[in-house]
Amino acid sequence: MPAGGINILSVLLKRNKFKSRFIPNCHLSGLTTIRTGGPCRALIMAYNEEELISIIMECIRLGIHYKILGNGSNVLFSDRGFNGVIIKLTGKVFNNIEICKEGVLCGAGVSAGKFLKFCLKNSIGGYEFFCGIPGTIGGMLCMNAGAFSCNIGQFTKKIKIFAPERGIKWIEAASLRFLYRKVKGLPENSVILQVLMKKKKSKKTSFIFLKLFLLECHPMQELLLVLIAF
Repeated sequence: MPAGGINILSVLLKRNKFKSRFIPNCHLSGLTTIRTGGPCRALIMAYNEEELISIIMECIRLGIHYKILGNGSNVLFSDRGFNGVIIKLTGKVFNNIEICKEGVLCGAGVSAGKFLKFCLKNSIGGYEFFCGIPGTIGGMLCMNAGAFSCNIGQFTKKIKIFAPERGIKWIEAASLRFLYRKVKGLPENSVILQVLMKKKKSKKTSFIFLKLFLLECHPMQELLLVLIAF
């Protein structure tokens, strides 16, 4: 990777007055749940879609390796670090959830816990299997996360992605193959931006279980609640 590439990228963000944060030499152990990993050349916390796309395209132009990171809950970084840029989707647009005519529109950076709380507040059911999954909606989709014979692909209607060679586009979930812990059919190097999820009213028993689970309780109590509910 060109030595001056990171500096040029930093200058680009400042010159264009981007709201995305640029943090050089960030330690990766602080970005994952298992707390391992050496330093990366820089961490960029993307503010919105426009800035994210500009950052990715500039990384490609400068020959800078980059990776998109969600909650870091299923990632093992080397102690030698990563010779490139880590990008996290932290802006408001990536963490927004709203109900629309077609379903539930959710940013890729929304955590499973936040999504469940939204479901609880709006009496939306079917997503109880999200309980205990520590990832983001975007990360969960990339690996088709799930539990108890359910997976996120079963509840997905459309996915908004950005691919360097194709730009921004919506993809129908029905055109993809949701397999065990992987998805086939997404364009190469695509980044998930938003997801349109299915919406259905919660059953009373599921609603009560979800409410109980979201209370701050002991990890063993959480496990027992999961086992009892299923």
